[in-house]
Amino acid sequence: MAADIPEKVEEDQEYTWLQQQMAAQAAQVEEEVEDEEMIPIALYDAAEQGDLEGIKNVFQEYPSINISTAGPDGDTALHLACLYGHNDVVEALIEKGADVNAINAEDGSTTVHDAAAGGYLEICKKLLARGNVEMLMSAVDEDGDIPLHHASRGDHLEVVQYFISLNADPTKRNKEGRTPAQESESEEVKKFLQQIVADRVRAAMQASNQSA
Repeated sequence: MAADIPEKVEEDQEYTWLQQQMAAQAAQVEEEVEDEEMIPIALYDAAEQGDLEGIKNVFQEYPSINISTAGPDGDTALHLACLYGHNDVVEALIEKGADVNAINAEDGSTTVHDAAAGGYLEICKKLLARGNVEMLMSAVDEDGDIPLHHASRGDHLEVVQYFISLNADPTKRNKEGRTPAQESESEEVKKFLQQIVADRVRAAMQASNQSA
């Protein structure tokens, strides 16, 4: 007959088992926290790299994720996709409910600022078809630039023309006192904007004369 296990040994074994269970549970909780912290990183990386499958995987694994949450530098995933010109990722994020009117709290930029800088006309159209056009066209970043400044600085004539069709202000001056036309190195962009300003001044004068 086997000898009885002393009560003290049983207590020690139970205590050791309890410690092991608590340690395992703590490790699991820590792993879950790390996974949660990795969610936005995976989302931002996929948006920046144009990884549509990566974006879809994040959606599938974390269906309740707030995709409009800003990252460490203030950009949302949509900001990054717009900045790097990933049209299909932009579409996927918008369809999932990304905020097209989101503003980077660090530098004041909108998604349209970012798309305009790269000259991504189709992305600009997607954003402005769903967003607050008046706000997005007049929003200023930390440098006092509206999206029209960004498009002009990049010499993106088609984007400039599109913004003008939405009543963007070609006379707006940034913090350096420069208008969109002054930011461009393209003679075509400069002439277009200068003509728009002249036409608007002429129209305003005619309206003033008629009302006098």
